[in-house]
Parts: sequence; C-alpha cells; structure tokens
Amino acid sequence: MIEIEFFPKVNQRQTHSVQPLTKLLEWATKNKELQKRTLSYKQWLMANPDAMPKQKSDKKLLNFPAAIFAGTFTGTGKAEDIKKISGLFVLDFDHIDNLIEVRRKLENDPFTFLVFVSPSGDGLKVIIKHNLSDPLKWEYLYYELEDYYKKLFNGFYDQKGNHLSIDPSGKDISRMCFLPFIDNLYNNDNSDVWQYVGKFEKNETGKYVNIVHESVIEQNDNLYKECYYISAFLFENKIDITAGYGDWISYGYSLCALGESGREIFHNISCINEKYDTDECDQQYDYMLEHFDEDKTNIFIFLNNAKRAIAHHNIYKKYGFLCL
Repeated sequence: MIEIEFFPKVNQRQTHSVQPLTKLLEWATKNKELQKRTLSYKQWLMANPDAMPKQKSDKKLLNFPAAIFAGTFTGTGKAEDIKKISGLFVLDFDHIDNLIEVRRKLENDPFTFLVFVSPSGDGLKVIIKHNLSDPLKWEYLYYELEDYYKKLFNGFYDQKGNHLSIDPSGKDISRMCFLPFIDNLYNNDNSDVWQYVGKFEKNETGKYVNIVHESVIEQNDNLYKECYYISAFLFENKIDITAGYGDWISYGYSLCALGESGREIFHNISCINEKYDTDECDQQYDYMLEHFDEDKTNIFIFLNNAKRAIAHHNIYKKYGFLCL
C-alpha cells in the first residue's frame, strides 16, 4: 500500500497525517466541498486574468489542501524530516498551450501512473512510479526525468512559446502538491516503474551533468576526427554524397550525433553540391540539432555511406579507407 503525507491546511505544516494514496484519491474525486472550492478558484482566475503569481498562490493557500507524494514525513514535512520514500514522483506541466494533446501523449506513455488537471485548469499533474530508495539522490532522479520528458515533448510549447518542460520545483523532495477536486482522473496501475540509473552527477561548479554523455566525449572526439578527414577528402575529390535531398537530410541528422561539432562537416559535404547555400545549410542544421533523436539515427550512417562512396570512386585502396 502506497502512503503519502496529507496537509488539510497548507499554511499549517505542523498539521498533517499519513494517508493511503487510494483513500486520498477517492476523497479528491468525490468531495463536494472541494469541488465547490475548485470551481470558485477557477472563476476567480477568469475574473482576474492579470493576477500576480503571489496573489494566485495566496488564493490557493486559502482554497486547497495539499499532499507530498514523495513519501511520509515527521515534523513540518521538510526534506530532512522524511521517513519513507513512497516510490512516487510528481511532475508539473504548467500553462500548456495544447492541454488535450499533451494529456493524450502522457496517457499513452508507459511511465504515466496518474494524470489530473492542476487547480488553474491549464496545467497537468503527472505522477510516475520509480525505484529510488535514497532521498539524497532525489535531485539526480529529477534530472533523469527532465531529460526524458524534454525528449518526449520535443516540439511542444507552453502558452508563452517556450519549450514545454517539467517544473523545476520537483527537485524538492518535500514539495507540496495542491489538491483540487479531481475530475476525469487518469489512472494506470500497471504503469512501468522508472529505473533510476544515476545518469547525472554534480560537477565541481555545482552543475548537474549527464555522466553517461560525458563518458562518450573521448569516443566522439575520435569519431569527429574520422568524420572530418573523410569530409575533407570528399570535398577535395568533389565526391558528392548529398545529390538526393533525402540523403542530405539523413547525413545531417547523423552528424548531429557530434553536436555543434558536426556543423562544419555538414558544410563540407554540402558545398560540393551545386545547390549549396550557406544560410540554408546552417538553418537546416539548426533545425536538425533541435529535433535530433539519438534513438533514431547515429554517426555511422554518415561514416559508412561516405566510405562506400570513396570505395566506389576507385580510390579506396590508394588512401586506405575501409569500406564497411
């Protein structure tokens, strides 16, 4: 049984109790008084569209109870007071531009356990299960999830035109989540459990870095050199491997595996073609970098095809390139 910490009055942190998750969800989906307060808050928002964030927060403090889904706590529910991790993590998506589409995508994601609309009506609360047992690693877990959902919602935006992302307040293990009346709750008891692997660590500057990514930098450096030399060879010998638009795009995405370092190589192989335009090439690479998905392509698409092109020009033996 999953238990979490419940606060009937948010501004009285010392008054709280441990509640079974199922019981609390049932209460939040059926309580008429909570339903009336939720409706009242939404009406107030509509009547006060220019209200400052603090005004909205103060209004929520008066209207809603809250819960800490991360676990159970002693004292006033601060991070240092945690007794037991629940195995749940709350993700906040605020001010969503297309809430219905985002919700549909979340409900189709295998990690989504619960989804409900936030008190404001234009955001979503998403709850997933995880296997982390060490509360000191909570922030590290947050950055793993941030990385995952950044990729999941590539191309999605909030109402201000910013890329849709999870609220950084989730880094706090003791963060309270306001509980509105929950209408149309999505619940998948069979959702996948997020397996914490420790991809992120804090470096000497206090910044969280993806150590899995950092570990391949040396390998990427060697790959970059090989790609650069091959692209220079293609250029010098006027071997055009980008004659087809589809090939040009495919090799561009492949070179995005090198990040910004792949841009010069992309220009090297593009400028051989008579349709080459510097600005268009840069704009295309910008777009591909933004939409690059490491699960769909890799650097060897470029490498292997470039080596084949060299072999087909009968200069493979002279220069010693391997044709894979």
